[in-house]
Amino acid sequence: MHDLTENTTLLDGLACAALDPGLRSILVFDASYADLQQIAALLAQMLAGTTDLPVEHALLGSASRDDDLWGYLPLPGSGGGEAVKPFANLFSRTRNSDKLQLIIIPDLSRLSLVAARAAIMLIGADVAHLERHGQQERWRPRLCWLAACSSADEQIGAISPHLLDRFALRLGWQDIVPPTARSQQERRADLLTAMQPDSANVNVSPPLAPEQCQRIRKARQRDVTVTPAALERITAYTADMEHYTPRREIALARLARTLARLWGHDEMSAEHVERAARMLGLHAASQAQEADQPSASAPQIPPAPQTSSDPGAAPQPPLPEPEHMLPRTLQDGATTPSVLLVPEPAHLPSFASDMLASQPYPEDSAPVAREAASLRMPAHRSPLARSDSGPIIGVEQSETLEDLAIVSTILHAAMFRAVRQPSEDGRLRFLTSDLRHYRRGVVPEHMLMLLLDYTALRDCDWQEALLPYLHSAYTDRASIALVKVGGEDAPHLLQAEIVSARSLLVPQIARAFDVQRGGATPLAHGLDLALQMLHKALQHGRSAVGLVTFVALTDGRGNVPLAASRHRKVTTIVTREGIEDALHVALKIGALKRVESVVLHPPLTACTDLPVRLAWALGGRCEMIPPRNDGWEAQ
Repeated sequence: MHDLTENTTLLDGLACAALDPGLRSILVFDASYADLQQIAALLAQMLAGTTDLPVEHALLGSASRDDDLWGYLPLPGSGGGEAVKPFANLFSRTRNSDKLQLIIIPDLSRLSLVAARAAIMLIGADVAHLERHGQQERWRPRLCWLAACSSADEQIGAISPHLLDRFALRLGWQDIVPPTARSQQERRADLLTAMQPDSANVNVSPPLAPEQCQRIRKARQRDVTVTPAALERITAYTADMEHYTPRREIALARLARTLARLWGHDEMSAEHVERAARMLGLHAASQAQEADQPSASAPQIPPAPQTSSDPGAAPQPPLPEPEHMLPRTLQDGATTPSVLLVPEPAHLPSFASDMLASQPYPEDSAPVAREAASLRMPAHRSPLARSDSGPIIGVEQSETLEDLAIVSTILHAAMFRAVRQPSEDGRLRFLTSDLRHYRRGVVPEHMLMLLLDYTALRDCDWQEALLPYLHSAYTDRASIALVKVGGEDAPHLLQAEIVSARSLLVPQIARAFDVQRGGATPLAHGLDLALQMLHKALQHGRSAVGLVTFVALTDGRGNVPLAASRHRKVTTIVTREGIEDALHVALKIGALKRVESVVLHPPLTACTDLPVRLAWALGGRCEMIPPRNDGWEAQ
């Protein structure tokens, strides 16, 4: 287990988060749950020192519900009718108590929709409002947020940008503890720590040094004046930012101001902004500004103590290294020498870094892998949608016995057992108002099945022809099934391949559109895979799809028989067997209900009747793709 108390850059970042409530939202990239516990233990010690409040740990994950976050309905008392406090829940524990909650999110990409909405509302909020079950409450949140997330583009792109924008400080675990610095024995210790029961409240990090605690206590009582030069330098970092958000600018200003407090200075200068920007991994907007930055290796002269913040006073000397990195003689108040050579700190062998994260905002360059309204449930549009399908996400009141939540119904009736007239045999009495049924998440009602014949995609605008169907699938949040026919990355030359995804934004679907054509066209095998997938999608219990749009982009010229695809071997000379097998399977697809078929075919000079025959067998329509230019050539 690494001793994080040796990383001065990390300690300064966490200390700033503990001192400034606006910085108490930290996102750690590529950190495991055990790694997150180490940072949480250090942060909890600092929060206790800056707020004088006990710190309580709480987990927030994919199973969080409204009742878990905000509380249950208040219950009447069993005797006298006095009110009973609501059941314990996450955010109501500290409303009327002197505690500070450290909310730990092990994986931000798996956060439930309910928890994501709560985090967006509460992170950085000065006042929280709640209206639920007739309650109207208002309180000041005492929360600190610590979340982990993978820095991979697929994970970052799937998270709502509104949620990512709430996290002021970004840490990179690989920047804090490089993989080369971790021995095999330390990795085993991390694994054993993660396997401990109730490890959310286990302090897995050594306590802070008394000198560090003293620095934080002094910084808590210090006020800092912001200079105009510091404000100009802050705007220089955000002037040409492609993805500008005010929170990033505010986070830089707060970090620079808190660093000045932490290092014992009375004014926040441009030097503090430069150090804060290096800690965040930001770069100046122009090369001229970068040339004005002082060299990190150049000798620095510590400033003389200032007791006045007069704007007309003499400018402050260059910013020195932090107080805990100066020689002991200067910390004791010795006379400043004319030339000061600051030695490299001996206690930073493998953690010397000015950056908390080498890439603090990966969402700016990550491809979008989320819906446009990722924080909103899609509405049911199909009359075939069932109310008892989908994953259970909660319970709500009901007037019927359909999809009855038995446990919740019994608990609600038990709450009023004392005030209701008991039956002769002592059984529990139920009323219509006690009925509860499950509240379920939305399952895809529509499905887009796309058959791509890569050997027929030349000299035509096939992307433009597919765009209306892709747009419709995106707006309906339809599931996707892509049948790849004749691609160069096929598992076998004589076989097709099928790729299924929950939405159009899955990276596998995007990569499938860039595949080059192969050397054969197993169209019959591709239609056979589509038939098997349709049977599964239309008849799979409660998750059955209500409507399937089957789009086949092909010229109909299949040259591989179905038997050859199944056995991965051609035994005889092939003539029209591949075409006849494809039409035979297409007739079976056309006999299915709730399937709308469309055949898109490129312009042809030979075998022009094959796409029309395929569309007739599928029971759909046939649409021609216009040529890319007037000089197209048939394949």
